[in-house]
Amino acid sequence: MSNWPLLAGLLVGFLMTCGLSFLGGIMYEKWYLASALHRASKKLSQMVDHVNLTIQTATQACHHLAKFDQSQLSSQHINRLLKTHDDLLSAFDSIVTPELKASLLPKKETPPPTLVWQLQPADERTHLPDHSALELNLLNILQHTSSTQPSSLLLIQIDKFAQLASRYGHPEGDFLLQTLGKLLMGQSREEDLVCHSSDDLFAIIMPGAELTIARNIADQIRHAVRSQRFHLSNGQREILMTASFGLTSLSKTDTPTFALQRASDALRHSQRQGRNQLYWHNGTQALHHA
Repeated sequence: MSNWPLLAGLLVGFLMTCGLSFLGGIMYEKWYLASALHRASKKLSQMVDHVNLTIQTATQACHHLAKFDQSQLSSQHINRLLKTHDDLLSAFDSIVTPELKASLLPKKETPPPTLVWQLQPADERTHLPDHSALELNLLNILQHTSSTQPSSLLLIQIDKFAQLASRYGHPEGDFLLQTLGKLLMGQSREEDLVCHSSDDLFAIIMPGAELTIARNIADQIRHAVRSQRFHLSNGQREILMTASFGLTSLSKTDTPTFALQRASDALRHSQRQGRNQLYWHNGTQALHHA
């Protein structure tokens, strides 16, 4: 019995020591976090790291808290957690603003303007867009051309048209031009544009047609011209009329001048080869389409 007061004193001392140690641990943790926050606040990158580390620690604590019996949470506990939740969201919103979020999103390419063909000025004989309109439309189509949606340009020149016009007269020559213009429009796709560039030269702009597709279209037109039975305006005399063809694809870095130069180079090769020939330009040289 004489030892009981001593044992009681030791027990009280032990409990006080544990309590002080626990309280000291809490105070130390608060001091450490405050000290870490003070050190981190001197540099932006350190501050970001500190916030991330603190949030990670809080996340782990939430996972541990979720393992307890939730029915034991008092309304005071829940209110404190909800307030912390709202404060945290408000703090994040003050850092990552909607404007900052928008700046981090992938940039969307601005869609090109809607393609609308310029049909004027028009040639008086065929009523098709003339050379000026051709250049305007080439400039327009180049704005819609990309590596994923290329376009093409086809030139069609009547073989020895000056001789035909001289032999049958200019009115009959105009009639033949009109007939060929209608044929080209009928053989082209609905989205293509047929222009009458000069006296014996027509051009077709083919939007969205990469070179392989454009070659098939050009070849189809070439066979249609070769198979066509051309007649004078009275319909009584059949005229042999053929054409030469020069094709090139359009690049986004092109200008109307450069595109026309390549197509013209392919056209010259066709004319040297003979009647009713098709050459296509690959950007380096003109190649024959057999």
